[in-house]
Amino acid sequence: MSKLLSELLGAEEPLFTMAIHDLEKASGNPSADVRLTAEIVGKVRLKTEELGLDPDDTTGKELYYALLNRIREDNDRITTELLKLPKGTEDI
Repeated sequence: MSKLLSELLGAEEPLFTMAIHDLEKASGNPSADVRLTAEIVGKVRLKTEELGLDPDDTTGKELYYALLNRIREDNDRITTELLKLPKGTEDI
């Protein structure tokens, strides 16, 4: 799982894996990287489902457009409910 974390963080190998191992050894908390990776994967799956997508077969492009749509919805909600501006107001 250190490899997945390394890729997600853009870390340099093998230094990253060695650092994780040393930190786990020093803290007495073995497999912290496995737990962290599992937590990240679980949260990504949950958020993907919340966007109405299937986490097992969603493409990067689908996720991107779903996130853009969510941003538009959130911006509209902020504009109308919090700022009390008419819907479609663009000059904020």
